[in-house]
Amino acid sequence: TIKQMTRRGGSMSIADVGRDGQSVVGTLSSGGKPAELYQSASSFASPVVLTDHNGWLKDYALSTTEGVKWKSKDGTEIEGLLTRPVGYETGRKVPFLLNPHGGPTGASVNSFNGTVEVLAANGFAVLQPNFRGSTGKGIAFEQANKNTWGKGDYEDSMAGVDAMITSGIADPDRLGAFGWSYGGYMTFWILTQTYRFKAVSPG
Repeated sequence: TIKQMTRRGGSMSIADVGRDGQSVVGTLSSGGKPAELYQSASSFASPVVLTDHNGWLKDYALSTTEGVKWKSKDGTEIEGLLTRPVGYETGRKVPFLLNPHGGPTGASVNSFNGTVEVLAANGFAVLQPNFRGSTGKGIAFEQANKNTWGKGDYEDSMAGVDAMITSGIADPDRLGAFGWSYGGYMTFWILTQTYRFKAVSPG
């Protein structure tokens, strides 16, 4: 049985567990905070952050990242991460970048992403879609793009682009895409399927 232990937002990892099984240490991070070490009881009632390795970032304006959801072409609910430009004003359409993750058996999680922060600081909104084939939503979802790369996962990603346009944040005339590994494959694939993107950067 799976039980959710925390609702901190961001991502938390366990690096080690005490001999008594009652204490844990690891790292935690979020869209605006790089990883720091923490210690906690195994109940995770009140984790204590032990380090401040990146205190210098307090001198900089950082973007905000939030979880978003949308429906794909076939009605499947898809989740992803939306990072808004630094200083974003609600209702303003901005240049928009789609950033599919590698894998495909992987996922974008709400942790610090230096590349996305640099893009956000330069006025871009970035969407990281967790398309079918991603981890975190069970084995059936994880295997849903098996032998069909570039079909459902592409539709999931493009539905995310459409959702961000509808929400008023993405400028439909200033779309781009970038990614590495499977994200690079998806970026190349996008280039063969649509003329909507002004530029792509596959790796």
